[in-house]
Amino acid sequence: MSTASTRALGARRSSSNLDSPLKPEVIISSPMKRTRESAEIIGNALEIPIEFDDRITEIDIGSLSGKSKAGASSLMNLSLEAAIQQYRMGQYDYSPFGGESAKDILERTERFLKGLKQRKEKCIVIMSHGGLVRSLHGVITGNLSLVDKGIANAALIVLEYV
Repeated sequence: MSTASTRALGARRSSSNLDSPLKPEVIISSPMKRTRESAEIIGNALEIPIEFDDRITEIDIGSLSGKSKAGASSLMNLSLEAAIQQYRMGQYDYSPFGGESAKDILERTERFLKGLKQRKEKCIVIMSHGGLVRSLHGVITGNLSLVDKGIANAALIVLEYV
């Protein structure tokens, strides 16, 4: 979500008289720059606190970071299509490049969700990244239907986790 889009969303929400059935009490956000900026804009508009949590950062791809998709797939000795499919199916392992494996992400997601169960808030906004959202969805619902699909930037996905 661009900063301008986020500001527009925040302005619409703060000036709206509409009652939403969701009453966010806190935002927990990835500390990564663009996500942090979006969380701050929305948190200010909703007048709710913001916390930053390293457990919901994007997948760490190690030394592949900053490389083009084609460059990264070449280093992985995979075709671009195979590398993307492997990622979307949760069958990746970036640990040889100093990054994380799918198992690492699943464990990180489970630790994060375990921490959520300890919280008193009932409605929490989580601002994260596509890979983490797919992992959260899979762990919460037991349904991996989002694993092989991309998630659009600024997508809103509502999950109930009790």
